[in-house]
Amino acid sequence: MLKTIDNNNNSYVHDYKKSELEILKNDTTKLGLAIADSTAHLLVPDDPGVGGMLKINLYSYRKTGVTGKRGNYAKKKRHDRNYLLNKRRRVKKDFELFQTESPDRLCTGVFHFDSLKQCPKSPHTALDKVFSWLDSDSNKFIDPNKISAWAEYGDNKCMHVHFLACLKGGLRFETNSHNSQLVKAIQSNWPFGHAFVKPHPYQLERLANYWVAVPEVDQKPYGELSDAQMVELRDSIAHEIEQWQNLPDTPKNKGKIAGLKDRKKEVQKSIKQGRATWYPNSKIDNPYRSSLSGFQSKKLNVTLSQAKALAKLGKFSHAKLSAKALNNVNPNTGEISNGPVLATVSLFLKLSPEEVEQTLRLKTEFELNNALNHKS
Repeated sequence: MLKTIDNNNNSYVHDYKKSELEILKNDTTKLGLAIADSTAHLLVPDDPGVGGMLKINLYSYRKTGVTGKRGNYAKKKRHDRNYLLNKRRRVKKDFELFQTESPDRLCTGVFHFDSLKQCPKSPHTALDKVFSWLDSDSNKFIDPNKISAWAEYGDNKCMHVHFLACLKGGLRFETNSHNSQLVKAIQSNWPFGHAFVKPHPYQLERLANYWVAVPEVDQKPYGELSDAQMVELRDSIAHEIEQWQNLPDTPKNKGKIAGLKDRKKEVQKSIKQGRATWYPNSKIDNPYRSSLSGFQSKKLNVTLSQAKALAKLGKFSHAKLSAKALNNVNPNTGEISNGPVLATVSLFLKLSPEEVEQTLRLKTEFELNNALNHKS
């Protein structure tokens, strides 16, 4: 039923693409949830010609039993698995703001530091360098008010910084090639080392998962190998891939290369998960920072019928179904037992500039119903 499982929290989260809308409806029906409340957030960018993103949350609650249990308030380490899960949720929430922007104004990438220029050893030091440069006059391309950044340990145990950002006003990527003139200009503008920039990022959900790698529960796919050994293994697989790519382009060779690339991804994922617990247990060493003051966000409180009417105004982009069982969940099938269940269904819709204006004008249920009738 619900495809992403978190055994620690007895919770299930799954994101649905536009093509999976019917699956979302079926999953919601299986849970038998009654909508208790709903809210809508209209995210409007400062460029009136772009449009916006409408997020509708439908909150549900089903209580078919009483557990009598209270929550666990045990103090936990700051950078344990639950901390990283919460951090990833915040990153994903911040990423939603970027969806209101035109894709040709977005870019993602990595800022690396030259070891000869005082390479930072901790997350907050690396982030301080990045945001100091963003606020300086030497930054000619990236909007300092529309950026999220995540610091991470590299192979040399020094920090590098992943980022998702908007270009400054008036700048746009004419192509999504990483060799374009604008990309090269941004890379050469970074003063502390070398930078990698990729225009037109897509699948922001996957990007957030890549940034905040959460260690698996009691799972070490490559045994008790050290980080240095894992890096050596990854590099040896990369060298083997390069050798196979020099051979004739046959179906057999293609299959071998695809298998090696999958194995390399598994090793890299294990490396990132292991490094996720390296962050010092200090309040100042926060590996994530965002500057999102450049976005305009307007909140609309609506009823369920109004939310349905608003949903007709935009083009369905994707949806998310989150369910948390307070009593018992079958981790194998995803079935939720007869215990209390909390759930949230979130719908994300792309709106044109005209639809944004129309949504802001619709204040009463009467107006929304009229809009629904005209749309259909």
